[in-house]
Amino acid sequence: MQLPHRVILRDKKQLKRHRKQTPAAYEWVSEEEGGTFIRSYHDAPAVRLGDALKQQLEKSGDAIGTLIFFQPFDELWYGCAFDHGVLVREHIGSVASLEALFAYELHHAEHLLVTKKKEEGQDSEPALPFFPDKQIQVPPIEPGDWQAFTLAPTASKGMKKRTQTLGVIGLIGGVLTGGWWVLSPPSDATSTQAQSVPTLTEKETFKATFMRQPLAYPLILNAVAMAIEAQTLPSAMVLSTITLDPKANLLIGTVGKGDSRLKTRRDWASKGETRQSQWDEHRAQLRSPILPTAPWHDVDVAAFLPDVIDALEPFGVDVKAEPEVSHGEVRAHPFTLTMTGELGALALMAPILNASFITVTAFDMTLSGDAVSQLTLKITVQGVNHDR
Repeated sequence: MQLPHRVILRDKKQLKRHRKQTPAAYEWVSEEEGGTFIRSYHDAPAVRLGDALKQQLEKSGDAIGTLIFFQPFDELWYGCAFDHGVLVREHIGSVASLEALFAYELHHAEHLLVTKKKEEGQDSEPALPFFPDKQIQVPPIEPGDWQAFTLAPTASKGMKKRTQTLGVIGLIGGVLTGGWWVLSPPSDATSTQAQSVPTLTEKETFKATFMRQPLAYPLILNAVAMAIEAQTLPSAMVLSTITLDPKANLLIGTVGKGDSRLKTRRDWASKGETRQSQWDEHRAQLRSPILPTAPWHDVDVAAFLPDVIDALEPFGVDVKAEPEVSHGEVRAHPFTLTMTGELGALALMAPILNASFITVTAFDMTLSGDAVSQLTLKITVQGVNHDR
């Protein structure tokens, strides 16, 4: 099972540009209210499972609203989240990756709709280790429900031409290789020739670094979820800061133990899979893994930059632009964001940074109860600016 890449585009011009920048063998495009477009695309016949689930719920007469749904596929799990009936995120991966990616929604959702594996009975343990009291068992999405949501082949001549060209190159390569063995005389001596290592372009070097950086949106939601969970700490214990360790790909929450007893801390940590996996007694820290970025896709960010800055200002976020850095045709736009306020405001601000081309290089948050005393967040918006 593969999920498509999904992008929301503001008009036909941006849709046309995105298709040109990011060609795909399979796609599906929908025009939404207000003239925006949703493009789902992939180089394989991926399935729009989230849309299939939405149709299934609508047919049954259920109000979609805000919900989270999980279903197993072999050894992996599929998860999706809807906000006011709109699909905001979907992912297939391990249980740990789902818990990290949906951290904010898991804490705030009233219920989790979960399908169980066929071999599991009604009286078995909860299908997922997190929030067992929220889980409600529901029927799965069957193949008959989602087959109609498989991406269709694109009619792009450029894509067909590219595929045909690759096929011809492969055929020529095979003929030339075969011809070499026919024309070359056999040799009794075995010689070893050092293979040349291709030199990476500036863009390729940048992409390799980009893939090791965490995305801004899930990282912020992960930090908010950690802060919310810390409010259940025993009374003598206090979460003071949450910082990013970029080398270990961890969010680290520093906790003051106060005069709490070891048994009290162990009892607290034993109540829940999240606490057990995050609490480090020796370091007095909460340690949460963060996800790396999605695969790189060329995106024109020229129009995006002023829009995102304007959207952040109502939340009291101070935005400072750093010098732009070029990596061949790719431009990286670093920003330093600072803010104070409530955790709820941070959670509401996070979706503004929900894009596959916004990564985090530094995150440092000081807390005072459920208030953010100070947050310094360094992000990089990277893309190919074709308007210059």
